[in-house]
Parts: sequence; structure tokens; C-alpha cells
Amino acid sequence: MTPWDRRALVRAAAASIVAWALCVLVVAATDEGGVPWGARLGRALPTAPLAAALGAGLVLARARSRGELRALEAAGQSASRSAYGPVIGGVLPAALLSALALAAVLDVSSFFPRAGSMQRAVRADRGAFFDAAAGLRISQDGAIAREGEAASLRDLGQPRGARLAVAATVLGASIALALATARPPGLRRRAWMAVAGLAALASLGCFQLAAVARAPAWLAIVPHVLVALALGLRSRQRTR
Repeated sequence: MTPWDRRALVRAAAASIVAWALCVLVVAATDEGGVPWGARLGRALPTAPLAAALGAGLVLARARSRGELRALEAAGQSASRSAYGPVIGGVLPAALLSALALAAVLDVSSFFPRAGSMQRAVRADRGAFFDAAAGLRISQDGAIAREGEAASLRDLGQPRGARLAVAATVLGASIALALATARPPGLRRRAWMAVAGLAALASLGCFQLAAVARAPAWLAIVPHVLVALALGLRSRQRTR
């Protein structure tokens, strides 16, 4: 890895972190209040692939505008090879977040919405209603008070392997979107970004099916793996 690659990696990682931090702030400012930070970060986790693509894209766009990519290409380094540093840097924060989700630091229950689970979590208790999922007590006069922490993923009966599926999907989507963004500007890049977007919609549908026990949770990673493999092979061919 050249010094330029290392600098591009750090810049892309910083841009990705800033972009995701802004998403977290938006989530925190618009939630219902009293939400644990593990749940807030988990709600913002689906935006990690977008932050990865933005980080890689900004660094590469700056390098193109300043002629750095042309200079590297004149020195014998292909444009696809020059994209390695920005792509890796953009994906690194998403990889860290995926690890945190796998380690149960982040609440990933928002990936598996199920209307019935919230209804089963609310019960009558001592003349009031207690929402075990949100950790809230609602008295007869309508007052809401926090009592305990929100239920964990396991308490809500999420699908088997849910955390691993979420972590792998976020990482796979980040790689796919970053690789799509790293392609040279033009119709093909827009086409690949559209394909990556369709893969994200397919994963969303898979998570919905897994939430109601109609499909395994790991199925959500498949669309992104296919897109990332296809983009990786194309980049490798262009590098040769």
C-alpha cells in the first residue's frame, strides 16, 4: 500500500465516520425520548453502508478533481487499483459497527419489525400497563414513566442467528455500495449503484420475512454478496 493509499484510507474512514455520526444525531433528535443509546445506534445502523459509500466517493471525487488519479495512472497504477484505499477506508467504520452488533453492544431488533411482538410485550400490571419491550409503565391517568431497560433481542424472540445476519448484511452492503461508488463516473457507475440499491431492497424484504418466520435471517446477506463479488471481479479484471 502506497503513502497515497494510506492517506486516502484515513480520509475515507474519517468522512464515513462523520456521515454516520450525523445519521445518529438525526435518529437521536427524532426518537421518542428515553431510548438507550444501544437502541439508537442500532436504529442508525442501516445507514452505515451509505456512510461507507459517501466516504469512499468523496475521497475519490476529490482525487479526480485534483488530477491525482491521472497522475497515479501515468505512473502505472490503474484507476481500479487506486480505489482500494478509499474503499477500504470507507468500509472500516461499517466493519467496526458490524462487530459491535455481533457482540450485542447494539440493539438490532429494528431490522426485524413484528407487530405482534409489541402487543405481547404489553401487559396489565398493578393498575397500569407495562411495556416490557420499551421498558415503559403507563398509568391510568396517561403518565408514562421508564421502568427498567428495553428488552433485548433475545427477549423479543428474534430469528435464530439474527445478530450474525445483521452484521454480515451491513458489512456486505457497505462493501457493495463502496465498490459501486468507486467506479469511474458514467452510466455504468449509475447502473451498478442502482443494482446495489435493489440488493438493499431485497435484503429489507428478507428481514421482513425472517421477522415472521417465513425465511432464515441469513438470506438477507445473499444479494449484497452477489453484488460485491461481481464488482470485485470487474475491478480485478480492470486492474490486470
